[in-house]
Amino acid sequence: ILKFEGHYHGWGDEGLVGYAPPPGQWGTEDDPTRLHPSKGVIPEVLNTFVVARWNDPAHLRQRVAEHHDQIAAIIFEPVLCNTGCMPAVAGMLETIRELCDENGIVMIADETITGFRFGAGCAQSYYGFTPDLTILGKAIGGGVPFAALVGKEKMFAKIMSGEVVHAGTLNANPLCLSAAKWCLDEVIALGDKHPASMIALGEQLMAGLSKLAAQHDIPLQPQGPGLVFHATMLKPGAPAGPITNYRDYALRQDAPRWAHLRRCLLEEGVRAIERGLWFISLAHTQADIDEALQRAAPAFARHAAEWKAPC
Repeated sequence: ILKFEGHYHGWGDEGLVGYAPPPGQWGTEDDPTRLHPSKGVIPEVLNTFVVARWNDPAHLRQRVAEHHDQIAAIIFEPVLCNTGCMPAVAGMLETIRELCDENGIVMIADETITGFRFGAGCAQSYYGFTPDLTILGKAIGGGVPFAALVGKEKMFAKIMSGEVVHAGTLNANPLCLSAAKWCLDEVIALGDKHPASMIALGEQLMAGLSKLAAQHDIPLQPQGPGLVFHATMLKPGAPAGPITNYRDYALRQDAPRWAHLRRCLLEEGVRAIERGLWFISLAHTQADIDEALQRAAPAFARHAAEWKAPC
């Protein structure tokens, strides 16, 4: 299976191969490490993966060519949300689809985060691509423990025939199915209004945070499609501008300074996620954005006054 640096696919042994290796253990540009962040993983697991850099179509072609006839699937987040927030660059999704079609590879979109956030058709509809399999979770159940694997009928043939076992205690749980139906009906009923309204709210929040950062000379750089975005705190001397891959993110993100600003925000009633990711949901309103920015103002001022870089 080929996966990308920085992409997260669950806490199972397989999902974390190459997830977020420290800079000293990245491997080379051409051959990213298969490092796993947890001890106790069977070594053979690592050898069943190939890791590629995100948002480099030429590099992806090279990796597939190097392992010709060995790759069964390519798995990815349509928008890398777990280390920064990085939509695919032009040609990236098209290259994945092309390589999968040419080489008999299964294209797997992990839409655990992006699913339904980008509309009833998920990120794949919003960005215009069709995977073979899609992983859905979180939003599909509206808070109840529910997930789904969906895709083209031929991908489920061996499950339907019984050759592959698909069993679980909570499969077809009535409460979860009822909650999922309600959530999906709500999303579908929004029609073309979704995700446009969420994007607009997110862009307002991003602009407001950028304005506060500029006022206090704080090197904070929000980026992303609005309905989900990441606020990168740039290290001293790090260049501004879009961050498109995990390595660039790791080199430019000032984690200690972000942690200080985050604590200031938290004490003013704004909870930003530890890794800098911000989400807009269908429950948010204009009043929520206004209040968040109002509460963020003293937090930014306090951070600017108190922050001292570690010696």
